Amino acid sequence: MVELYCKDGVIYTDVAMSFETIEHIMTNNVIRDNDFVPFQFEDGSRGAVRKRNINGFFEIMESK
Repeated sequence: MVELYCKDGVIYTDVAMSFETIEHIMTNNVIRDNDFVPFQFEDGSRGAVRKRNINGFFEIMESK
C-alpha cells in the first residue's frame, strides 16, 4: 500500500498499489506526464490523478 503526495498538498492514502508499481509508472514512460494514473483504494473505491501532479510516493507498512 502507498500514499501519493500531489501538488497543492493533496495526499491520497491507503492506495492499493505496490511501491514497485508506482515507481515503475513514475520512472518510465508507461504513462505520459499528461495522462492519468488510475488507482484503487483499500476499500475498493477508485480514482485517478495526472502523472505530472504526483510529487512523491511512500510505501506504508501495516502494523499487526
